[in-house]
Amino acid sequence: MTALSLQVLSLLSLLFSTCQGSCVRQPTPVQIPIRNVTVQNQVLRRGVALSFGTPLQNFALLPNGYANNTFLFDNVQFCSSDIAPAQCVAFKGGAFNVGSSSTWTQASGIEDAGGSQDPNHDNVVNCIWGTDTMQLTPQLALDKFPLGISRSNEWDMNTLGLGRNSTVLNALINAGRIASRSWGYFRGWTGAEAKFQMDGSLVLGGYDAAKISGDNYTDDFQIDVGCHSSLMVTVRDIIMNHPNGTNTSILGIPGVINACVEPASTVLTIPLANWQLFAAAAPGHFVNRSYGLNLWGMLYQAKDVYAGDLTYTLGSGLNIRIPNHQLVVPELSLTGAGQIIILNDTNREILINSLQDVNKNDIPLLGAPFLSSAYLLVNNDERKFTIWPSKPTQSQKLVALGPTCIATNTTSTAASSPNSPATSLTPAPSRKASRSLIAGIVIGVSGAILFAISAVLLRRRRQLLAAEKKPMIEEPAPATNPEGAAEGLLGWKPELQSDKQPPQEMPTVIYPHLVDSRQIFELSTRSPRASNPDLMTKDNYI
Repeated sequence: MTALSLQVLSLLSLLFSTCQGSCVRQPTPVQIPIRNVTVQNQVLRRGVALSFGTPLQNFALLPNGYANNTFLFDNVQFCSSDIAPAQCVAFKGGAFNVGSSSTWTQASGIEDAGGSQDPNHDNVVNCIWGTDTMQLTPQLALDKFPLGISRSNEWDMNTLGLGRNSTVLNALINAGRIASRSWGYFRGWTGAEAKFQMDGSLVLGGYDAAKISGDNYTDDFQIDVGCHSSLMVTVRDIIMNHPNGTNTSILGIPGVINACVEPASTVLTIPLANWQLFAAAAPGHFVNRSYGLNLWGMLYQAKDVYAGDLTYTLGSGLNIRIPNHQLVVPELSLTGAGQIIILNDTNREILINSLQDVNKNDIPLLGAPFLSSAYLLVNNDERKFTIWPSKPTQSQKLVALGPTCIATNTTSTAASSPNSPATSLTPAPSRKASRSLIAGIVIGVSGAILFAISAVLLRRRRQLLAAEKKPMIEEPAPATNPEGAAEGLLGWKPELQSDKQPPQEMPTVIYPHLVDSRQIFELSTRSPRASNPDLMTKDNYI
């Protein structure tokens, strides 16, 4: 290929890349811990750790994949009359005192507050709307963030809406802090022993690659009235992995079922026929249903309860294996003072609820136990989701997701100094270049490139004409930097690009599980819907 051809191709390549748009570095995703949070009255509740108001009030929130808004409970109690106020506050994940926040501004409604229309219209209508400061991390806060103060029991806990028009994701995009309406979720571990407990994480604008392993399962959102999150998967098998190394399938006939990934559910739900197969293959003595924090789980005597794992095989062949320490746990509840207790240490709770009677046609839910062993990535912009086997670790490697034209940025980030001031962001309207402006830029750049090509051709023609009048004498090669010459004198050493800098690991934070010398177990969140307890008797499902 001639030098002329190379010059022209180089210029055409520049023209093409200019028209296509340059790839830019992504903003680092926002990571929020999922852990035990100390709320009012020094009680604990496990959830997404966020703070609101001025001065800050701490809350535990439940991530919700289909709600668009964020909802908090206040001091107006919605628990039943036989539940003490402190117990109710702990169960809800904290109560917002709007009167003590100097930055709270009440609004006339959802639009006045800047909220998004929500698929759950009852909860939107039955709310007091306003705005206040929302602190996501010690270094990042959103000013004038729209909040719904719940006036109904549609949500069991304070709720962080991460739906397709999520106010928190929209606010972070408009402020330039994330590049997509995506979120990654690792629930963490909530086993009985400290070695089986681990904080989880919620990543906004990407996911945590340190917490994934192996192949993945990717699918599109599927709209179904029984699966509010739209995260429907095909389950090819459910396998009991016994301690002796043998396996028992409990899927039975027809052999394939659809299930819904639901972070709000504290238990797995399966059809009654599948539970009956589980109960027949499992050892132990059934006691009752649980009425504790993990509502409707199956209680067995601890002495001979099932000691194996449970594996879900998804439609792609991907296996998610739930270890026994996340499937079988003590039955937990709250005291009147809001403290976590074990109701009866001679029992253990298998976190499975059978679907029967009024719930027999419900779609099975893949709740907390599944998400302790699977990492979930939801991309609202692409309307897709991905599931990997999780790798429980305190290490962090954040990966940003954005539009296709933008290069994906993978970073291992170090924690900001705890003394760094928080950055407050006021959501601004999205800034997008108009089509006419983009067209003008492309036309202008195209014209400049074409002019340059013409100049190259003209110069080359003049060089050829001049060469015909000169003797063909070889010229000496240009001087080069001799070997061993010092860098920076005759040579040039390029600096390492910022996106190629060696990564830094974020230091881990271990949260204590001991309070007043008594072990406090990690909390789970309640199922989004409760069934009729009168129908949930042993005679009805075995």
